[in-house]
Amino acid sequence: MDTPTKPSLLRRLLGSITGSRPGDPPRAAIRDARRTVWLCHGLLSERGDVSGARLAREALTAYQGLEESALGVFFDLLIKEFSPDPQEVARAADAYRVDPSQSNLIRLQRVVEPRRQELFRRLNMVPGATAVLLEMRRRVLKQLVERPHWVGIDADLAHLFNSWFNRGFLVLQKIDWRTSAMVLES
Repeated sequence: MDTPTKPSLLRRLLGSITGSRPGDPPRAAIRDARRTVWLCHGLLSERGDVSGARLAREALTAYQGLEESALGVFFDLLIKEFSPDPQEVARAADAYRVDPSQSNLIRLQRVVEPRRQELFRRLNMVPGATAVLLEMRRRVLKQLVERPHWVGIDADLAHLFNSWFNRGFLVLQKIDWRTSAMVLES
C-alpha cells in the first residue's frame, strides 16, 4: 500500500523561505503569467491602432507561450484584475434604482461590463486571434469544474462569440465546378 510522502524537512524549510507550498506553480510560471497580464493592461491603455495591433500580437504570443502551470495563474489574474469593481457596480445600481433614467442605465451597463471583454475585442485585432480566443475558451471550459471562478471568462468569451458569429454574417454562394479548388477540396 502506497502512503503519501510528506515533503522533506529541507523542502519545507525552502518553501517557508520562498513562500511557496507544495502544489504552487513554479515562480517562472507566475512571472510569465504576470508578464502576459502586464501586456494585456498595456493593450487596454493603448489608443493607437498600429501600436494596439502590435501589443495585441505581443500579448497573444506571450499567452500562447505560457506553459500549462502558468495558464492557471494567467486565468486567475484575468479574473482578479479585469473584473468589474463591486463597489462601483453597487453605486451605479443604487443610482439606477433611485433614478431609473437612461443615463443611469448606461452608466450601470458600462461599469458592469468586465474589462476582459474589451481586452478580448482588442486581442481579436490580430489575424488568427479568433482561433486563439476559441482555444482559450476551450481551456477554460475544460477546467471549469475544478475552477468555477473562471465562469466569468467563459461568459465573456461566449458573449463576444455570440455577437461575432451570427447568421447575419453568413453568405450563401452556389458551389459548382468554377468555384476555387481550395473551397471544393474542403
